[in-house]
Amino acid sequence: MRILIVDDESTIADILVESFEDEGIDAKALYSGNQAIKYLESNQVDLVLSDIKMPDGTGIDLLESITINNKEISLMFMTGYSEFSSVELVDKGAIKVFTKPIDFDRVIEEIVEFLKK
Repeated sequence: MRILIVDDESTIADILVESFEDEGIDAKALYSGNQAIKYLESNQVDLVLSDIKMPDGTGIDLLESITINNKEISLMFMTGYSEFSSVELVDKGAIKVFTKPIDFDRVIEEIVEFLKK
């Protein structure tokens, strides 16, 4: 399993990568939606965990790109603020929405369970 973490708050992304790697899951961090869109053009992942509000390509931009180009990739959001409700984000194609501040243990546990399915 391979996870892509996308968050402009590099500390959060890096902690999540380390936590997933501790669980034996291959994880990579990127720090903008546009970086992630470009990365996914030539790299395969099973799950993207992304912030929504980022200065260089939003999580919504990323979700739209995945919906068009990589339908097999699951996407979950983590956000402290969004103009969209969790229900709207799920309706747009997100699997789950975690709110910030992140409960790292809960996020890791839920994603590991999701990936086991």
